[in-house]
Amino acid sequence: MTKASAKAAHRVASLVGTGVTAGQNVHANLAAPALSAAAIHRREGQFSADGALMVSTGVHTGRSPRDKFVVDEPGVTDDVWWGSVNTKLAPDKFALLTARVRAYLQGQELFTQDLYAG
Repeated sequence: MTKASAKAAHRVASLVGTGVTAGQNVHANLAAPALSAAAIHRREGQFSADGALMVSTGVHTGRSPRDKFVVDEPGVTDDVWWGSVNTKLAPDKFALLTARVRAYLQGQELFTQDLYAG
């Protein structure tokens, strides 16, 4: 396997299990300099005088606690502290949202990262 074909295979593998079909424009595990260069090329940001990447988020500057939902499934329904912070989302509504996101991502230029937490 050539280096180019290995990279192409990894780009496709980075989407396995997501329901999104890989297009030609899938970038997997780019390092910070390459991600910054892509942001500049796409006119999504600019470098500061000190070399930091600056982007404008517009009016959406943070994560709103009211925009967080937990899928209400039998395995978790009794373990979640439901309220204004943990809002219930029915499984069928989650499926509809997931389908809309997958449809939107088809054919888009995608940047994926293999990350771990815990």
